[in-house]
Amino acid sequence: MIGIGEIGWMLGPLVICLVIAGIHGYLGLHVLARKVIFVDLAMAQIAALGATYAYLLGYDARLPEDDLMVYSFSLGFTVVGAAVFALTRMRHEKVAQEAFIGITYVSAAAIAMLILSKSTGEGEHLKQMLVGNVLLVTWPEIMKTAAESNLKRVTLELGGKSPNIIFADADIEAAARFAYDALFFNMGQCCCAGSRLFVEEAAYESVMDIVTRHAGKQVIGDPFDNATTQGPQVSEEQFNTI
Repeated sequence: MIGIGEIGWMLGPLVICLVIAGIHGYLGLHVLARKVIFVDLAMAQIAALGATYAYLLGYDARLPEDDLMVYSFSLGFTVVGAAVFALTRMRHEKVAQEAFIGITYVSAAAIAMLILSKSTGEGEHLKQMLVGNVLLVTWPEIMKTAAESNLKRVTLELGGKSPNIIFADADIEAAARFAYDALFFNMGQCCCAGSRLFVEEAAYESVMDIVTRHAGKQVIGDPFDNATTQGPQVSEEQFNTI
């Protein structure tokens, strides 16, 4: 009977396969739910298929005399692919256009790999690309793959403890005034209020003098009075807290 330890080396490849399957499943559901598909990726893969076919016929893109032929094959395949996508797009779809484009992308990639596998120089490279990396995967690579696939663009609101930092080589008068305004703006009732202030020791006394001077000029009163600079707080609790 095979022990757990003897097959433990297969756990990494199994996990990365599950991670990759999950990533592609998530992206597929996202595409179908939002009716979004990257047609340019499919077209790029079709263009690559054209270049691959040219390579099979003996044209090498690395040789200047073959550049034009390789480019012509890529362009021709791309034009045909664009025409097919345009003709199959209907107002009343029996098959989702997204699914059709996705199938075309995968098919073009698979055909290109099959063509390259027939060439003597590319077979080992393809084998390493398709098999070797999965079998030799490490746990850090698995965690990196899982994390990178789920990155999101976000905007973080840091709350009301946003610090201001003033160094001694700054324009002390301007920096202290900005730090003061950052806290007292809208009576301090701002989600990004600079309620913390870090000052380099050499500039501490100067900054405190300037901030204290501005605070002493605050006029507390009726918010409808133009002379008032410090109006009411939002609640009694807030008033008592500050």
